[in-house]
Amino acid sequence: MAESAAASGVASAQGIRDRVLKLPWWSSIKSSFFELFSKYTMHGYKNLVENKRLAVEKFVWACMHFIAVYTSLWIVWSTWTEFTDNPTITTLDNQNYPIKRIAFPAVGLCNINRISKYRARKYAEYLSQKFVDSQAREGIQSEVTEEMINDFYGKIRFLGRLLDFDIEGYEEFLSFQEQLEILDPDPTIEMWNVEKTFADISPTCDDLLLICKFNDIEKNCSEYFTTRRTAFGYCCTFNFVRPRGSTFELSGTPKYPAGIGDHAGLNVVVNTSTSDYYYPMANFAGALTLLYDTMEYPDITTGNTRTEIIDPSTENFIRISINVYEADREVKNYARDCKFKDEDFDEFKGRYTYTECLIKCKMRSIIDLCSCIPFFFPTNHADIVTNTTIRCTLQHVPCLNKYRIKWRTITPSVQGINGLQQEYQDSLNCPQCFALCSYTQYKLETTFNPIIKNPDGGILSKFKDISDLSIVRVFYASDTGFLYKISVTNTWYDLLSTFGGLFGLFLGFSIMTVLEMIYFLCFRMYQYLTKKFSDDEDDLKISIMKQMYPNKKFPHSYKEIERTLASGYNKKMNFVEYTE
Repeated sequence: MAESAAASGVASAQGIRDRVLKLPWWSSIKSSFFELFSKYTMHGYKNLVENKRLAVEKFVWACMHFIAVYTSLWIVWSTWTEFTDNPTITTLDNQNYPIKRIAFPAVGLCNINRISKYRARKYAEYLSQKFVDSQAREGIQSEVTEEMINDFYGKIRFLGRLLDFDIEGYEEFLSFQEQLEILDPDPTIEMWNVEKTFADISPTCDDLLLICKFNDIEKNCSEYFTTRRTAFGYCCTFNFVRPRGSTFELSGTPKYPAGIGDHAGLNVVVNTSTSDYYYPMANFAGALTLLYDTMEYPDITTGNTRTEIIDPSTENFIRISINVYEADREVKNYARDCKFKDEDFDEFKGRYTYTECLIKCKMRSIIDLCSCIPFFFPTNHADIVTNTTIRCTLQHVPCLNKYRIKWRTITPSVQGINGLQQEYQDSLNCPQCFALCSYTQYKLETTFNPIIKNPDGGILSKFKDISDLSIVRVFYASDTGFLYKISVTNTWYDLLSTFGGLFGLFLGFSIMTVLEMIYFLCFRMYQYLTKKFSDDEDDLKISIMKQMYPNKKFPHSYKEIERTLASGYNKKMNFVEYTE
């Protein structure tokens, strides 16, 4: 009898336990947060749930916590935004970076005169003979006369319009273009070949360059210089290894200086005689020096080319100093206003540069607007220049003239500058082009002196008349340069320490508090929702319920429920069942 009463008491205790501890899901969640706050190691959260606290105190504590959370989140967001907007930083890494690691820049020497008088005369004679031959095929007998040669000779000057896009004399040079198509067609392309013609009438490097020395070693100038396309037409180029033709193979190996000073650099004697001038690109005599990267097409509108004018009868000293910028590979993983050489590989074959990107952008614009490409642009971009792409002739000059300002001006990356609305509209927009992350910057300092012949033996000692000669000396002024490193402002562990410090300062936050939050809001909440508690955990739950509902009566523990009902007494229990 006693055993059955005890068993009945235990069963009743279990039922009352279930009724006392059986909470709806929202109360389970509430219990989880209550337990979290009461035991949380973060600053002051237990003050939000303690029974001894007045409602006003709890409200004040709640406001303080809200302000702390809001402030910390605002500072963290501001820090993150600043990092994402400017994730990289440039710092001086080495003030004595050896120049022997840096290739000598490419040097271009361009005659101010773009069409040779002598070679123009030869071409006029060629056209005259072609005209006589065409007349003979039609049964008209004629012969080459001086008047005929002079007529063609005068018209050849119009070919200079393909360099400067000037439209003066449009009707005349359009008529001359029709004659060229008839008299001088290239059978391979079935039209007049502008590239071949300019190669025939441009001043030669043999005429312009007389003596050439590099690293104090004199060689025939043809061993140092080659004739290459530039934005100024055909020029004589040194150490220019950019792929030529339609391939992406380098055209040579970059040269490096043996030391510093003019004896270890490039020394050239230039013929600045005006006797062969026929179409100068400026109202003065001399030559134009271009300095640029060995891998880049020289075009001053892209910003990669430095120019210096070489006046007749002068000795010119061009001193080079360098700044090297190297970007960490980690920079590639973040937002940046630059590109690495191996980006856009399919398009640039691992040789991306800002200049090459702008040149391609300019070429696309010219083709879209004028349906041709000027002869002096590179041809190894197969996605732009194909076998069917027309080289601009005199008939395209009006279109080229119309947009020449656009192609000489690049739209800046910064938009919305007041007062520049017209410039934005009239400039070339290439948003896909970014500067290189790693590059070498060449800085120039130029001085010159009137040329003086050295009677004791010098670079001009073999010349009797030096009135039309100039000397160009290009060299490194110092054996070291500056190395700048471009790196990520903050790595992941820097951000972790920054954010952790901010949360720790305002909230007492740490890794352990994260684990506590996960435990109470996941594991403990699961226990509340599934009612999977041990006796000790039941006691804890009753304790929490007492704090959550101080105006209700609860047993001190689950054991008390068992003892009371197992004793067999039927007196009313001294607690109120919690039901909600």
